[in-house]
This record gives sequence, C-alpha cells and structure tokens, in this order.
Amino acid sequence: MRRPEKPPRVSVIVPCHNTHRYLGQALDSIRAQTIDDLEIIVVDDGSTDPGTIAYLDELGPEIMVIRQENRGLPAARNAGFSAARGDYVVPLDCDDWIEPAFIEKLLDALVGSPGSSFAFSHLALEGEATGVLRKNFNVFEQLFVNQLPYCMLIPRRVWCDAGG
Repeated sequence: MRRPEKPPRVSVIVPCHNTHRYLGQALDSIRAQTIDDLEIIVVDDGSTDPGTIAYLDELGPEIMVIRQENRGLPAARNAGFSAARGDYVVPLDCDDWIEPAFIEKLLDALVGSPGSSFAFSHLALEGEATGVLRKNFNVFEQLFVNQLPYCMLIPRRVWCDAGG
C-alpha cells in the first residue's frame, strides 16, 4: 500500500502505546481490505517499551507513524484524525483486527443511508470473552451509556464539524 498523491477515500487510525504484540495482525487486516483506496496512520502515544519502539521504527513507508507524548487514547485518536487525508476514517485499536470486507461494507451502508453520520458492525470477541457482541444504535441508551463501538466508519467532516 503506497501513499497516493491524491487523498485516499479512507484513513485508518491505529493508536499504539507500548503494545505491539498484536499490531501486526491489525495492520495485516487493514492491508487485506477489499478496497485499496486507503491510508494507514499509526499514532505512537509516547511508547517507552523498547520492543514497541523498534517495531514502529521498522514499519514501511506505506504507513504513516505519528509520535507524540503520552496523552491517552482520545488524544492519540484525535492526532490521527488531524493527520487523516481520507474522506472517511476508521479508528482501530492496535490489538484488534477487521474482516477483509469490513470497510467496503460500512462504506456501502453509510453511502446508502444519506444523513447518517457513522456506520458500525457487531463485534466478534476472542480471548477472555468469546462470541458476538451485538451493537445496535439506540438514542435513549446513548443518553445514559454513551457507548458506541470505537471501530466505526465516520466521515472526517463529521469529526471536524464536531470540533475534533
């Protein structure tokens, strides 16, 4: 995946802080997407672990690595959004991965629903918890829980309109 001269359609932001153990799987899942009009941005949120630093130093030129002082996950995601050139953005944690058609299906869903501000899917869990975590949007629930999956497709303009 080479950084094209023209802005990509989708930017994928992957915050990372001292955790590179699963980062390769996350990056491979992004590279395997059924659309290739995308860029990958890894935000190193002040890693101090030598293994993580070395891993990030070895990433190829097709991946933009942003380094910043440790300011936490929201600040790392915001740094990625600020650097993103795509019309759409997918935040993805460094210990997660996405199915090959994930971005294509979310793009189809979002473009097919004018007026929608984001799209997300159910989550497949593995490790300590297993199974499918079904996520559905419920306005009333959002008023009290304010919990959406972080791994969603969102137009970058929506993030900008909200003030970042």
